[in-house]
Amino acid sequence: MTAKGLEDEGAFLAFSEFSARQEKGQNYCLFMGPDMVATVCVKKEPTPVVYQPLMPAGEYWWIYALSTRRSCAGKGYGAATVERAVAHLDAEGVGEVYLDCLTGNGFLPAFYGQLGFKLLGRIMADEGGEQLVELNLLGKKWRL
Repeated sequence: MTAKGLEDEGAFLAFSEFSARQEKGQNYCLFMGPDMVATVCVKKEPTPVVYQPLMPAGEYWWIYALSTRRSCAGKGYGAATVERAVAHLDAEGVGEVYLDCLTGNGFLPAFYGQLGFKLLGRIMADEGGEQLVELNLLGKKWRL
């Protein structure tokens, strides 16, 4: 599994970290036969400092690391995997979830918008280098 996709070059998640998340129920994977076609992670963690102007400090559930096998892109598997993760959080009594994504060409904000996530704000952030990138903070609430 990689951050850019299941078959793409990218930063691999160590097996020990993947296993630890799996044991906590934080990985959601979609299989077609024996092949994993999509995966997404969820994790409860504190509000990142960079987002505290946009939302109160606290512990929230976050969606991250959505990956889809390149040969399966555009077939709805990524969306189905995110929706299953949200449904599981709902069954566990969670009523809101957040994520952030790069603006890039606008695909990711639109993709998550189609899944019911609302744009809460945008910030410019340093991604570990000299280049600033625009990040979108999105959230989905289904319980008040």
